[in-house]
Amino acid sequence: MQRNVGARESELVVFCDGLREGGDQAQVAAVRELVASVSGFKSVTVIERENNFGLSQSFIQGINWMMEQYERIIVVEDDNLTSPYFLQFMNDALNMYDKDLDVASICGYSYPTKNQLPETYFLSGVDTWGVALWRRGWGVFEEDASKLLHELQMKGLGYEFDWRGQRPLISMLEAQARAEIDSWTIRWLASAFLAGMFTLYPGKSFVQNIGNDGTGTHAKDSGTYNVQLANAPLDVGRMPVEQNEEAYRELQRFFQDLRPTLGQKIRHKVNKLIG
Repeated sequence: MQRNVGARESELVVFCDGLREGGDQAQVAAVRELVASVSGFKSVTVIERENNFGLSQSFIQGINWMMEQYERIIVVEDDNLTSPYFLQFMNDALNMYDKDLDVASICGYSYPTKNQLPETYFLSGVDTWGVALWRRGWGVFEEDASKLLHELQMKGLGYEFDWRGQRPLISMLEAQARAEIDSWTIRWLASAFLAGMFTLYPGKSFVQNIGNDGTGTHAKDSGTYNVQLANAPLDVGRMPVEQNEEAYRELQRFFQDLRPTLGQKIRHKVNKLIG
């Protein structure tokens, strides 16, 4: 991030979670020592928590705190690697769509589809790998997964929410409602989807999630989501705030290719039985 165009004009706020049960105090101390040495920004504020908030609450409470201070923010996780032009794209897009109330956020990540995506495009809902958001977008966030699930079911929107059957998002929301996972992403996605809000994406990714190496809380060891970072800035032009069907269909194919085949499902069940 220090090498980003615009870093020296940016105020950086870093949230350091507290030690979790069974955690390594030395590792926590090493991270905090590293954060304390960060420079290259307009200002650096470090918030060190005494207690462990956990994944979801760390983000939710952090964003809540930020939204009390600022009208719009850029959120980057600790496993997000960015292009040098990430901040420039995010700030340009924030400025371009500042008055468009149906735009919840800007996402810096773009999925590695087989075919080239449009230079920029809108999709319903949100993503969280390198995201800029306004207070208006975060304002629709509903923390209760059961309420979100009920509303989706009552409105008959489960199929659409699941990308017309290509992504298991409803099952993820159900798992969150049962407290089997700890995801703020699925709840914000459902919240923005139900509010009819959109997110702007770049055709080439400005973010690489390096937590998919098996070290992330929810990530498995997989190169599925690896991308080539954009090596040039992107001019953000105005377009209608509506879902881009070309991009949507291409991403449907991407998610469809990730779904396990019948044979893989059978092998998984057999392995569970004999394992």
